[in-house]
Amino acid sequence: GERWQIIAQHMRARWSAATKRAVVATFAALAILLLWRAGDVVQPFIWGLIVAYILLPVVAAAQRRFALPRTLAAVGVFVLLLAIIFGGSRLVIPRIAENAGDLQRNWPALLANAQETIASTFDQIGLGDLDDVIIGPNVAEIEGQLRPWPRARPCRSPWHSVTSCSSSSSF
Repeated sequence: GERWQIIAQHMRARWSAATKRAVVATFAALAILLLWRAGDVVQPFIWGLIVAYILLPVVAAAQRRFALPRTLAAVGVFVLLLAIIFGGSRLVIPRIAENAGDLQRNWPALLANAQETIASTFDQIGLGDLDDVIIGPNVAEIEGQLRPWPRARPCRSPWHSVTSCSSSSSF
């Protein structure tokens, strides 16, 4: 009898604030670990939640303003979002390809300018003999990574009528 009453009293005892914080921190750490380990699987769902959170007010505003059913407002906002994404990429991708070609053509001059600037700065602060040690290996590594870059190639996208991705017109 009395023994069970003591056990029942201890079972009813509340957690202290420190214990609650420790439990919440442990669950948060486990959730972060789970998201990190299953990141490739969970990432699309997280992006979906973010997009839904952002578009929810837009759908509600379209529903109120145009007196549309919620489903039709959501479909309209989704189609508008897709149009913005694909339309924007149609404008941006040729520009990125053009800039990448410009970077590839101008790389030797940019690299020489950076080397000269760093060398003169090292000379000014008295470290002129270290510039080859610090700059040399890094430059060789960067140049080695840039060599495999392909030259301008024909675009294979449906929205281009140009013969080369890097020869598209400027905006």
